[in-house]
Amino acid sequence: MKSSAAHGVADVVVRGPIHTMADGDDVPHTAAAVRGGEFVAMDAEAESLIGPETHVLITPPGACVMPGLGDIHTHLELAGGSLFDRVQLDPAAGVDEMIERISEAAQRTPEGEWIVGGLWGVGLLEELDSLETRARIDAATAEHPLLLRDETAHHRLVNSATLRLMGLGGDASSWAPDVSIDSLSGRATGVLVESGSRRAEECLERERPRTDTELRDVMRAATTVLSSVGVTMTQEAATGERALAALAALDRTDDLGCWITTSASVNDLIFGFTPVGERLLDRVAEYATPRVRPTYAKIFLDGTPPTFTASFHDPYPASFAPEHGRGPDFRGTTTMPLARLVEWLCQLHARGLGAKVHCTGDASVTMVLDAVDAARERGVVLPVQLAHAQFIASTDYARLAEADIPVDICPQLWYPSTFQRAAVAMVPVSVRATMCAFREQLDAGVRLVGGSDWPVSPSPNPWPAIHGLVTRAHPEGTFPGVFLPEQAVGVREAVAMFTRECARAMGIAAHTGTIEVGKSADFVVIDRDPFAIAATRLGGTRTLQTWMGGRPRFAA
Repeated sequence: MKSSAAHGVADVVVRGPIHTMADGDDVPHTAAAVRGGEFVAMDAEAESLIGPETHVLITPPGACVMPGLGDIHTHLELAGGSLFDRVQLDPAAGVDEMIERISEAAQRTPEGEWIVGGLWGVGLLEELDSLETRARIDAATAEHPLLLRDETAHHRLVNSATLRLMGLGGDASSWAPDVSIDSLSGRATGVLVESGSRRAEECLERERPRTDTELRDVMRAATTVLSSVGVTMTQEAATGERALAALAALDRTDDLGCWITTSASVNDLIFGFTPVGERLLDRVAEYATPRVRPTYAKIFLDGTPPTFTASFHDPYPASFAPEHGRGPDFRGTTTMPLARLVEWLCQLHARGLGAKVHCTGDASVTMVLDAVDAARERGVVLPVQLAHAQFIASTDYARLAEADIPVDICPQLWYPSTFQRAAVAMVPVSVRATMCAFREQLDAGVRLVGGSDWPVSPSPNPWPAIHGLVTRAHPEGTFPGVFLPEQAVGVREAVAMFTRECARAMGIAAHTGTIEVGKSADFVVIDRDPFAIAATRLGGTRTLQTWMGGRPRFAA
């Protein structure tokens, strides 16, 4: 390792064991020295830089030091906002418990104010999708407008008060399939799908807009949670202009606890951002700060399996619904044709931006690869990430490796859970045996990057995800069994997905992601050494301290 230790003592020396996670550096180090916010020396040389004012940080017995962790896919405005929501739901809860939580929230909510919350389980869709359930919810909300998000973030549940504000108090048949309709009366049941969800969010923003101060508080709360679980870098996966402004404002006042790469929305299925597309892209550079990097744009290419909007090569099971244009051979759709996707890639390249493409189904993954090939034939090469690509045709592995496209794996479908069970039930039978085939993909040279999709995953803590990648079992043992255990990866491979590979995909590997001389002193102290314990203990790993740029951001 190189040294930049000359000229002065260290501000901080942290004593190991220290896992740098640098490629090829698998031996623990004993010490790292920090000066001016950067690592300046390692091991004995680091010890030699201790002076009378140096803070010496000694890790507790059994603990270790690692680089700050990363998360390639978060929704900070949604996640931070959920911390202030009036209804906090467990996705495993049933409808009766949901209605009880709504009623409790209504009793403590001032008259006329909204009740906002989540996350309800997508497995409840059938039971919620009825006028009878809507009537129960109306009784519980006592005329407060209601908006509840589901665990996929692609559905919303609203009550009659919200439907009236949206202009859907009567016959809503023309809004199908984005608004679920009672077939006999033509009235909305209150279940909204994708574009319907976006319209509900637009209504909420119109009727109860957050102030700039409130939005900064939301973003600060989200990044504080990230610090508490050791995350010092994240990619905000779909970013509106107000969120960009809030993040930039926090960084300018040194109140942002992590590196953030943003993904300005090209199109918007579910969030209700204004503006999107070219109007937003024209302005993103205004919000660049030292740690806020507005260098990506987000393209929604398809949706999700539970809404039948993910695009697959093979037909969906049990998808016959002729009133919505779906037949027994329905395979989902994309939001744009191949030619339009190629044009967007070319435009983003001209703007100096990368593309983060939401492509849940295997057919949409193939389309992205086709678009990348077509763009390169025009001499256009830009950074591209695949978001949520956990259903990938094996014939595309070699193409992904050759194109050097990182695959953003989230949410956590690689171990048994209620969410995974619902996802598996909805996807084509042909892809169930190959979903989350991470061992095969790594062996084929595919770049995998760890993410949470927080708040779709209830926590951004990487350690339960790492546990599941290594064991393919639920990290808390709540659900029995293992999922495709032959696709498990090694501990070091899993940790790399949440450290150096994340930094590399975000475009900040020159600054962070590993503990190396010259890089930002971003590191965590955790209560156990992941390379020295049984894999079954990985999920319980606790963050003791989080440091960012040589300064403490969290202490347990």
